[in-house]
Amino acid sequence: MDDDEPNKKELELTEDEKEEIRTAFAVYDPENTGEIKYKEFRMVLDSLGVCPTEADFYQMCDELDSEGTKRIRLLKLYRLLGRHFRGTKNMEALKAAFEIFDRDGDKIISKAELRSVMASMGDNTNDKEFDEYFEAIDGDGDGKITWDEYLRLVG
Repeated sequence: MDDDEPNKKELELTEDEKEEIRTAFAVYDPENTGEIKYKEFRMVLDSLGVCPTEADFYQMCDELDSEGTKRIRLLKLYRLLGRHFRGTKNMEALKAAFEIFDRDGDKIISKAELRSVMASMGDNTNDKEFDEYFEAIDGDGDGKITWDEYLRLVG
């Protein structure tokens, strides 16, 4: 496969996302060459709501411009933003799952909340096993599962 051909599994972009990227890219590629300069790339990212740090921006440039042309190709941009959008969607799914356990919405999963959700899912873990499981997740031992502790479990 050509290096510039998009891989559908890698991209995972919807047609609307591709069109949004194409439209933003086209503003800085009026001659339809399929390439833009780094400065223009920064503006494309900004217009798409992707705001990397300076270091991350140059890392993206290095990744997208492996030939050292100081230009960014549209098809390579699809790959990069496909990973970005997929990561965003994964994080949204993780937050939604966290909210299922966090029944009172206080951004913390209590022992009672976890027990309740597990029981509603048909889990028959005895108290000793449940306590061991909860303690393994509750990294700081404060009796609550925070977002960071949850991410360590599922990440």
